Amino acid sequence: MGYNILLIGSSSGIGLTFHFTRLAVALKRLGNKVVVLSDNKEQYANLPKELNRHGIKRCTTDGIDDPDIMSMIRCAGDIRKILRREGNFDIIHAGGVKHGVKVHLATQILNNRPKTLATIGSLPGSRIGMGIASISYSLFYDKCIALCNYTRERLIKWGINPSKICVIPLFAPDLEWFDKAKKVKINLEDYNLEDVTKPVIFYAASHFHHKGFPYYLMAASTILKKFDATFVVGGKGPLTNSLKNLTEKLGIARHVVFTGWISNYHIPYVLSNIADICVSTSLVEQLPSYIMECMAAGKPVVASRVGGVPEIVINGVNGYLVPLHDYAETAQRIMDLLSNPEKAQEMGAAGRKMIEKEFNMKLSILKLLKLYEESVKG
Repeated sequence: MGYNILLIGSSSGIGLTFHFTRLAVALKRLGNKVVVLSDNKEQYANLPKELNRHGIKRCTTDGIDDPDIMSMIRCAGDIRKILRREGNFDIIHAGGVKHGVKVHLATQILNNRPKTLATIGSLPGSRIGMGIASISYSLFYDKCIALCNYTRERLIKWGINPSKICVIPLFAPDLEWFDKAKKVKINLEDYNLEDVTKPVIFYAASHFHHKGFPYYLMAASTILKKFDATFVVGGKGPLTNSLKNLTEKLGIARHVVFTGWISNYHIPYVLSNIADICVSTSLVEQLPSYIMECMAAGKPVVASRVGGVPEIVINGVNGYLVPLHDYAETAQRIMDLLSNPEKAQEMGAAGRKMIEKEFNMKLSILKLLKLYEESVKG
């Protein structure tokens, strides 16, 4: 059975995102009618074209991701207009806390109120923020989708009824798309990767404090005393210049490549054809798409034991888990893989197998459709 779905695929400061676009396309492929609502901005210029190519209508409104009262009133009105114009929706699948009040206001006067679901894309860092989030999820949504068991446990701790929470790794790799994209050659000069010395150790994320890049670079400093390798720092952010300064201070600048922001469309090729070992020294995570993409590319992962990461990185099987802030242990585990290429290859293959069997978009969408069915019938 196909469903009529309004997907609010917008993220604060970004608008329409790559991952929500892939989610919308996957839902459409399985026979659902999907309308996407987002802010006027978009993460990549071709995302609306991709939606259109698959017969998915995109609607926009200003301030869908903003928390102020005027945005709430205006966006609730815009959502109500979409509901009237596009016909009866079975499901409104929103992005989280900031969309909750707007969806609630927009649907209160409807005779046939759609079921409302929220994807928990992030967890607030403060007690006040988490308190507000728990109220929003409890009052304004019929169901909450946690990306991993770690998130589910956090939500329960903050008072959300366990029966309202379903665990679905929604942003797991779309393997059909990923395996095609990894074969499409890109211009490596755009990312300063045209002449890198193998082996290549890789970490990409936005350059914020909680991503823990200094620990990655300090681990690199230790490793380079014994191995010749290239360390890739993918992404950009407010800490980019300080990270470059740190490589100079550590005396490793000539072994470190800063790529700038790597397009999600190019990540499959870079991971599959450039990286040898993938790393995440992040201090805060739920279920990182980046790590799952590394596994989809068949690469071993060395990652901080944080959030939902232990649910996908099985220590000693498809990679290694290391304590937070422990750059020495991170360095040791990377050197273990450098010293044993066969073991590294086995771990990479085990990671790919896990993605194929447990953590991929196809399986996630089937779980999501089951949740839709239970919500509509319930």
